[in-house]
Amino acid sequence: MTPAESNRILIVAGEASGDLHGGHLVRALNKLHSQLEFEGIGGKQMQAAGVRTLHNIDRMGGMGLFEFFNGLWHHYEIFRGLKREIAKGKYRAAILINYPFFNLKLAKVCKQWNCPALFYISPQVWASRKGRVDTIRETVKKMYVILPFEEAIYREARVEVEYLGHPFVDFARSPLSREAIMNEWQLDPSVKTVGLLPGSRMSEINYLLDDMVRATGIL
Repeated sequence: MTPAESNRILIVAGEASGDLHGGHLVRALNKLHSQLEFEGIGGKQMQAAGVRTLHNIDRMGGMGLFEFFNGLWHHYEIFRGLKREIAKGKYRAAILINYPFFNLKLAKVCKQWNCPALFYISPQVWASRKGRVDTIRETVKKMYVILPFEEAIYREARVEVEYLGHPFVDFARSPLSREAIMNEWQLDPSVKTVGLLPGSRMSEINYLLDDMVRATGIL
């Protein structure tokens, strides 16, 4: 079977935020194309959306040198397995959700085996490692960005790109008013409230939250 004849889509996330966005994306795509089948790397959100997970993301997203080296062999094993599956021509396309450390390398494999790589949620090339744009132009079929200014960056670099908007706009709305939320959490609505958002990975929470709490004492 050639990739063009298959209805199977490879979808790869590497951390909790990618799993969340991947779950919503798969649900939306299933409404438009019910014949598609999804399999790949994800977590509970993507599983709930119907993705057949080849590996779970539990040991993938990490922060710090210890987590990096501890998970390096695990990443290699997953990468090698995905490379074998892509080489078989199983997939019509691959949807790669952020996680550039892993997914940009996987995009090269997709290019090698004629599997179109669609990248959803761009690496922050505007903040660091701008040279990655060259890799993206050479290996990614199309980049789907969620921040409006990213579109111009990729167009200037001659990368096929489409701006979709931030997914949180669609599902991160509370039906409750600010006053109702403050009452629910027994907070004083007359006092300014500061949200502490260390990240989606447990390692980020472990590394950052204590310092963020201490920083509130300076405010």
